[in-house]
Amino acid sequence: MLDDLGKGSYGFVRLAIHKSDHRKVAIKFAPKPETEGTGYLPGYLYSGNSEVDLMNMMKEPHSPHIIELLEWFEDQDNVILVMEYPEPCETLYCFIKHNSGRLEHSAVRMIIVHIVQAAKDCIDHGVCHGDIHSGNILVNTASLNIKLIDFGCGLRIGGKWLCQSFIISLVFLHN
Repeated sequence: MLDDLGKGSYGFVRLAIHKSDHRKVAIKFAPKPETEGTGYLPGYLYSGNSEVDLMNMMKEPHSPHIIELLEWFEDQDNVILVMEYPEPCETLYCFIKHNSGRLEHSAVRMIIVHIVQAAKDCIDHGVCHGDIHSGNILVNTASLNIKLIDFGCGLRIGGKWLCQSFIISLVFLHN
């Protein structure tokens, strides 16, 4: 493991080098839930972890604005997700902060278009991300392409209603 990338209510993420191809990857350690996961998803290997299941649903066709799950496995306490690590990148929150809150209009437009496309790609795949905010969006600092990360609050959607429950990050309830 190279570095700690972040910690949240659903686990922690570390930077590492993938053994097979020696590229940098993000590895998320998510504690196993006390109850079983989301249930059977036709056409997908059921993992017992909703985040893995949702990310597997997002694989085909692949969206350039969604972080890619490369593989996953379990140990006694955690579900471990191995994901791509785009470089150079930082969260949208850090990107805005490092630019003193001042971005060119064209950059803002591009980022917003990519975020909307990422949300649309989720819906098209039957997924409600459930926690889109500046900390869950990676910005490639060279190209301004974005990647939506952290599907830990996500839900399957579909049928008549797109989303049948209201989801909000707890951090927004206190502001």
